[in-house]
Amino acid sequence: MIVILSTEEDQSTSEVIDWLHDFGATCTRINGSSNVRLQQIIFQDTGTPVVNFIHKNKLISTHEISAFWYRRGNVWFDIGDIPFDEWESSFAESVKVQLNQELDTVRELLHSVFEKSHSLGSYAKKGVNKLKMLWEAKNVGLDVPHTSVHISLDNVKGEFSVPIITKSISENLNISEEFSNGELRTYTMYTEEVKVENTRENFFPSLIQEKLDKKFEVRSFYLAGEVYSMAIFSQADDKTKTDFRKYNRITPNRTCPIILPLEIKNKLNELMENVNLDTGSIDFVVTKDNKFVFLEVNPVGQFGMVSDPCNYKLEKKIAQYLIHNEETKNEKLFK
Repeated sequence: MIVILSTEEDQSTSEVIDWLHDFGATCTRINGSSNVRLQQIIFQDTGTPVVNFIHKNKLISTHEISAFWYRRGNVWFDIGDIPFDEWESSFAESVKVQLNQELDTVRELLHSVFEKSHSLGSYAKKGVNKLKMLWEAKNVGLDVPHTSVHISLDNVKGEFSVPIITKSISENLNISEEFSNGELRTYTMYTEEVKVENTRENFFPSLIQEKLDKKFEVRSFYLAGEVYSMAIFSQADDKTKTDFRKYNRITPNRTCPIILPLEIKNKLNELMENVNLDTGSIDFVVTKDNKFVFLEVNPVGQFGMVSDPCNYKLEKKIAQYLIHNEETKNEKLFK
């Protein structure tokens, strides 16, 4: 049995599951919104512990799992029938916190057990440190943008004489605001060019990079040593020229498949091995002097946007990877 941990809205997961069913594989999808009820953990004399849990009224035992894919989300355990209503509220909340801490330890073990099987992706590596990743990329010989973190406009002016951009230091920032009429508005931070004349003297620590003179952008999907890439011609559109994620849905950017230069692919493989990632979405900028500049990697990034336009059938390839060591393999799998 193949277990997939994902989120309810992830369409790519659904398409991978369709391929798994087509290949005759048995799989279970656990969405982050689903409650799981722990039954028992059995520590054996040797080997991996066995975790038994109930998901959607079905008993699942980890020793039956042949492959595991961490796509997104997490496992949420049901605390059970504990009479919180009988206790004073502050005490009940304190108990809930402590019980969830207990379950956090169980969850961490469960992820480790999942990944002892033939696996792809990892909850522990679902997010990466952008600053450390730039450092690691530079260590393997990839070009990266001139990057600093600053709190003072004077220091920025002293270091950068070229146009500059800023982006979030951590994961993409999404801030929500609810209004009295019930409207919920979400603000997302994109990569933005910094207008120095409109910037105050001191500010929160901010990531500053040189603005690259780009020819086009590249989104690559990395899958267990293989790289599938798409060129994105975003620079001709004012809406997308700084950040292609500001999609122009009326006049979309032109895209096409691209093969990374062998030197870049080899360095990317070395980077992913060094940081122990077997999958992820990687962004490059190709400058007008044809230099491939590494920007970042997202271990749980979107890949449908590369798969469909370039006809890579990445969902099928992921299904093939997961099913690879199952007895249900058949000649249809490799067509």
